[in-house]
Amino acid sequence: PAVSNLNIIKHLNIFGILKTENLYGSYLNFNFFEYPISRITFSWIMIVGLLILGIFLCVKFFLKGKSLELKRSTKILITNKGIIIILIFSLLICYNELQRRYSPSLQEQYYQNIMLKLEGKSTEEKIELIKAEKSRFDEAFSKISEIDEQIARGEINDTAGEAMKVKWYSITAFYPTFEKVLEQDKYVKENDGSYIYDTGYLYLFGVMDDGILNDFILLSLSIIFMFCNVMAIEYQNKAINILKATKKGKKAIIKTKVKATMIIVLLLCILPFVCRFISVSRAFPINGFLLSAKDISIYHNLPSGILVIGLVLLKIFIQVFSGIIMAMLILTISAWKKNNVQTIFLGLLILCVPLVLVLLGFEYMKLFSLYPLYSYTFGN
Repeated sequence: PAVSNLNIIKHLNIFGILKTENLYGSYLNFNFFEYPISRITFSWIMIVGLLILGIFLCVKFFLKGKSLELKRSTKILITNKGIIIILIFSLLICYNELQRRYSPSLQEQYYQNIMLKLEGKSTEEKIELIKAEKSRFDEAFSKISEIDEQIARGEINDTAGEAMKVKWYSITAFYPTFEKVLEQDKYVKENDGSYIYDTGYLYLFGVMDDGILNDFILLSLSIIFMFCNVMAIEYQNKAINILKATKKGKKAIIKTKVKATMIIVLLLCILPFVCRFISVSRAFPINGFLLSAKDISIYHNLPSGILVIGLVLLKIFIQVFSGIIMAMLILTISAWKKNNVQTIFLGLLILCVPLVLVLLGFEYMKLFSLYPLYSYTFGN
């Protein structure tokens, strides 16, 4: 209740503090043992307290961990400065995607409006909608033809005729876009498919946008700098001499490093896809996850059993798989050279130089990188 001394719990919670319009938009005092203290003051106390508690628990659990596996698995993130690299490149990847502003053209807005109305299985109402829209275009083309005939007969001059056609031109300008709707309609009728607004998926998968290359470059750089010293660190600090004398040797540590690397790469590869989804969906609604992937125009060649959500997961999988290949390559070089500087140099040479050359216009250099796999779209 509002009059309770425990009402602080209701107002001071993590999500409540994030709602700054409520926090700073109104003034509220709490009865703290008969002393009035503002909610803003309490909020800052709570934030600082949570930060101190979180840092303390992280350090405590790390130091008091009963199993050395905890320290082994976190060495990549702490000793190797992996956390800093993850944060830096995560911010760069998020910024690269979230700062994108897609501006649908008038034709795209028309296509979006009509396809969102048609989305799903065909119904009588949807059939009538397409017929009505086609009749509107037929009427416009007919009126333009009539005006051309009047000009040819000399009933009106060219200037007057063009002025009369402006109204109908404003309609027929969208006909090429409507033809895309007719193509979908034809496919739906012939294959018992479903209507789907596909533009968002074309941008999401990189079919209509080359921004995925920037994501791949940032991902490659993050993997190189994050894992360049993972296998070499024991050789550089001479800890390998101790590991050789242990019962299991270095095999257990290598397995732990590989597992930790794969988990980090998994999260790092999913991040750009999620940010891209957010950025694209702001302009192009992405719906119909449970429809067949074959209903998307460029995916008519796919098996009928694959759903759109399955296609999305498959796209994420190949991007994660590409990241894992790059990470394993860097781990191999790190174990081979036993030197982080040489690993960085070779990693940049193998993974990044071809991508830079692609940016400079040498398109064939894609074949010397993992980018074709990372950006594969499954389309025609």
